Amino acid sequence: MDTPLSTAEGLLEWKEIDWILDCDNRGVVSNLPKYLPIVLAEDNKLEHIFTYDNRNIINYTTSFLKEDDANKRYEKQLIFQ
Repeated sequence: MDTPLSTAEGLLEWKEIDWILDCDNRGVVSNLPKYLPIVLAEDNKLEHIFTYDNRNIINYTTSFLKEDDANKRYEKQLIFQ
């Protein structure tokens, strides 16, 4: 695939991992540098849970998924205060 490619969601382009994980990079979503290294290194299936306040990550946790859980469809749960 030739890149960059313009899509409805923005530009799609191959990048080096260091570029993606740079904490000052505003070209990727804020949670990607936090969970991508774990996804790439971890053999277990994990659920990555982010809590936001005013678009800022205030908490990030993971939990192990059992095989049955990994195949279930996730449904977003909104928390109202």
